[in-house]
Order: sequence, then structure tokens, then C-alpha cells
Amino acid sequence: MSIQNPSGDNWDELNDLIQEAYLRAAPKRLVNKWLELYKKEGKEE
Repeated sequence: MSIQNPSGDNWDELNDLIQEAYLRAAPKRLVNKWLELYKKEGKEE
């Protein structure tokens, strides 16, 4: 993963990596709230 080429197609992957890192580090209360909102928007994979 690199940000040296900003026109590349890796932004979705970078977004996923940042979200995953946050969800691993965040308090469970916030993770549960985020997952609840994420499911409501229909973005669940």
C-alpha cells in the first residue's frame, strides 16, 4: 500500500484498512454503534 500514486485504484483498500484498524482499537461501545449504523445504511458486505 502506497500513497505515492494518488490516482491509483487503492483508495477503497486504504479505506477498508483504516476502518479495520479503527474497529480493532476502538472501545466496543463505539464499534457496536458503528456496526449498527453501517448495517442501517445497507453497506454490509
